[in-house]
Amino acid sequence: MSTYYDLPVGARLAYMHRFSGMYNCVSQVAFFHNENYERRVPPKHRSDITDSIQELPLLSHMHPEIPIVFEDERPYLAKPYWMLLPGRVYLVRADGVPLLHTRATHMLCALQAQ
Repeated sequence: MSTYYDLPVGARLAYMHRFSGMYNCVSQVAFFHNENYERRVPPKHRSDITDSIQELPLLSHMHPEIPIVFEDERPYLAKPYWMLLPGRVYLVRADGVPLLHTRATHMLCALQAQ
């Protein structure tokens, strides 16, 4: 997920169109657009987490009912979902209102408080 987060906007879709039928993994796209790309090192402790993209894998295991949708995918309707865009993570409510915060846990708490 963090590799996708680091891509430029529209990079995956552009790669999929340019190399039709050859797309297997987001790392292909990352290295095509930036041959010097270095993957993020995952945090070792919960206290090392600084942004939403680091929290999202954990939260997706805790709440598998909330799907993750990428920028070039069709969003779900009538239920909350995570919208992963390059450089941003939104939690979109069932009514279509996006929530944004630097920490995914704060967005999840705001969703559950409604």
